[in-house]
Amino acid sequence: MEVYPRLKPQLAKKKATRINGTADNLAAPNLTIDGLNTFFTGNGITAVNAQTGSFTTFDGTVHQFSDMTAGEQLVFTGFLENPVAPGTPVFLTTNVFGAQATAAATKTTKR
Repeated sequence: MEVYPRLKPQLAKKKATRINGTADNLAAPNLTIDGLNTFFTGNGITAVNAQTGSFTTFDGTVHQFSDMTAGEQLVFTGFLENPVAPGTPVFLTTNVFGAQATAAATKTTKR
């Protein structure tokens, strides 16, 4: 008879993290996100190394990696991974959102 019940491996479900920051050090498919808010900087994190790939979607004014420019404010969604040794965290970027694109057409009102 077993003293301890058998433990079954469980799948861990991760939740996506949203980071508002500045794109920097653009070298496809990687970039650095800096200009982080106080949640990160207050914990000693001033930059995050981001990785993009076939799993990344681009929205708003950013349609592909090459549309990003250094110093541009963007919104990133993905999964934040802690490094094994203390250092800059790695962010697997699933979505990059630029500013809302300007509408091509406008609605007019007839008077």
